[in-house]
Amino acid sequence: CLSNPNLRFFYSYQLYVSLWYVYCTAFISGLQYIRIRILEFLINENLFVSTKLYQLTKSKQKTALSYEDYQNKDTFEQVKHESSFMSQTVSSGVRYDLLGKIAQETMLTRNTIAQILSKIQPYKFDYFKHNPEEFIQECIRLITDEKSLLIKDNISYHEIEGKFADEIFFTTNINRKPEDQHNKLTKSVVDQVFTDSDVEKDLLKELESHEEILVYAKLPRSFYIPTPVGKYTPDWAICFAEGEVQYVNFIAETKGDSSKKGLRAIEDAKITCAKQLFNNMSSKTIKYDVIANYGELETKAGVPLSKKDALSLEEQQSLINVLIHDQQ
Repeated sequence: CLSNPNLRFFYSYQLYVSLWYVYCTAFISGLQYIRIRILEFLINENLFVSTKLYQLTKSKQKTALSYEDYQNKDTFEQVKHESSFMSQTVSSGVRYDLLGKIAQETMLTRNTIAQILSKIQPYKFDYFKHNPEEFIQECIRLITDEKSLLIKDNISYHEIEGKFADEIFFTTNINRKPEDQHNKLTKSVVDQVFTDSDVEKDLLKELESHEEILVYAKLPRSFYIPTPVGKYTPDWAICFAEGEVQYVNFIAETKGDSSKKGLRAIEDAKITCAKQLFNNMSSKTIKYDVIANYGELETKAGVPLSKKDALSLEEQQSLINVLIHDQQ
């Protein structure tokens, strides 16, 4: 793969230079806002943890067993099930780092988490004794979802020292299905590409067949953008030929539906962060967006009208005259 000419070409392209710098986030946590919304409303109103349930099964072994009973493992009769909720807390002896775990997953400080949890109603905090794992996960979910709502107006990116290594393209893809592997590619930076959905498979075919595409990369998970709600890896880095589109360097996230319908709050927040990073770069030739197919990629990259579709000067003047006449 190292000898792949597309990879060397990709290295020389502006998109590679922009992508491989390491960025850090500056995020205003809005602690006071989080305190009001999460402490007094979200957690106290929306935190629910299931009570542990135990099931007792009673049965009696058959007095006479046939060969078929042994084969079918049908050796008991009069099977009855009884289910009951646990009314008492059973200690397992496992110690939980409540503050540390929530702080790590939400990327807030232990002190912030302590302030949040200190405002929980006592009967809500009792959930921790009955089901600590689910209590921790629900707190993480509620806090992270609320953080995602704050991101749009409180996120900025700053370039720092360091770059991603070139070797991230050559990590081994383990546990991948053979049908997701694509070989004999002519424009990819590596010889093999693994896709994650039918949408990606269809886009891959289009990228290979369209002449305006010079080179592309299916971005590996080891390349990521830091966000306040976790690491995020876009799907594609695509380079168009100069003059074909407005944005010759395009970072694409592929979804079955390019609108934000059905996106979880965290997913939507990560996409917002990526737009903030790529679309505010100094270069005006780089764009990030969500696409569902190649047609949307062309549209969002700003493909100019072809000569046959472009209006001549005479046609433009005629259209202007019609518009002026309609307004009179």
